[in-house]
Amino acid sequence: MKTVWIATGNAHKAEEFGQMLGKDVQIRTLKDLEKEPEIVEDGKTFEENALIKARALHKLVKASVFSDDSGLEVDALNGAPGIYSARFMGEDTSYDIKNQAILDEIADKKATKDPPASSAPSPGSKRTVPNTSTAA
Repeated sequence: MKTVWIATGNAHKAEEFGQMLGKDVQIRTLKDLEKEPEIVEDGKTFEENALIKARALHKLVKASVFSDDSGLEVDALNGAPGIYSARFMGEDTSYDIKNQAILDEIADKKATKDPPASSAPSPGSKRTVPNTSTAA
């Protein structure tokens, strides 16, 4: 059986990777270490944070490691919470509460602002976003 190290402590993420990679792959994570390291994700992008985690785990296990970092970037909130998604409103706050706070914030913005004069998809997106502005 092949072992794959993933630089995460998130059990759900490990389960998802396990489902994608199949039964012949053993998924190991930060939780499988004798002592889970504290990794400071102080990068300015998702990619930087993924590299920070991968390098930290590689230094400990001396094996190939892969990592990812992700979050929610909301256009109406100028890309927030972005790289701070996990820490947004505290790590122990449920996603239901976080999601409702974001929806409330978006509703407040819709009620107080005109539509943008133009819009664009996130980098790497394959979809196009039409300009719905009525501004001249």
